[in-house]
Amino acid sequence: MKKEVGISSATALISDIEGMDDHEGIIEIIKHSQKFVLGHIDNIPKPKKYPHGQKLPYPISLFEYVIGDCKANGMEKHILLCICDGVNNDIVYILPFGKVHQIGEKWLSLRVIIKFDTCKGEFLGVKVPKLVGKNKDDVLREMVAGTLGALSRILSVLGCNNIYIEKKDVPVKLQKKRIKQNKEPFYSFHVLKIKNTENKNIKNNKGGHHASPRVHFRRGHIRNLPDGGTTWVTSCIVGNSGNGFVGKDYAVGASC
Repeated sequence: MKKEVGISSATALISDIEGMDDHEGIIEIIKHSQKFVLGHIDNIPKPKKYPHGQKLPYPISLFEYVIGDCKANGMEKHILLCICDGVNNDIVYILPFGKVHQIGEKWLSLRVIIKFDTCKGEFLGVKVPKLVGKNKDDVLREMVAGTLGALSRILSVLGCNNIYIEKKDVPVKLQKKRIKQNKEPFYSFHVLKIKNTENKNIKNNKGGHHASPRVHFRRGHIRNLPDGGTTWVTSCIVGNSGNGFVGKDYAVGASC
């Protein structure tokens, strides 16, 4: 993400879906979930296959993120409410929500429940209580693909050995003001941080096929390790300044 986010959208989500049919139980689950604010996730590479063996950090997790061109797809932000089940909490039921700017930037339930096996990395099916229209099959495929694509990115980053979870508490004064005004409280949330991000501004490559290239920007990416693990490689400037400079425009944010 490009700047630190101060408030989770869980409070606004609860307010927007309150009163909708069949959402009373969902609201209670949202309240008790562990919330994550991830910012833009476009710079996280989408895995070619669904990640397997990477569990979610909590039995109930809520992930808030932005991806793609918000104006183009109509969704300003996205939320995935993930509820774990099964003996080892490896079966996940995913309820996606979107903030739609065409209807006053309100949160809207996409009214599907997607089932996914994090142990095997398998899509297990989708439940569609209320989805109508001529193109409902195409819409459903897009919903599933978009939801699992985002979850795959999130699982990939959670599986990196240099990523840790940091909790962000709501400022006491702000919370007291909400309570005094008899409003739904704001919720503490988690962000993902990168360990050991102290890098030199310029790194000189030595040897190999790409020996001493011109200086260029290398976007953050996930690197596979020999032991089968993964690590997040922070964005940096690499190359030999004596061989010139290559400018590239990447939408890469700071660590969340």
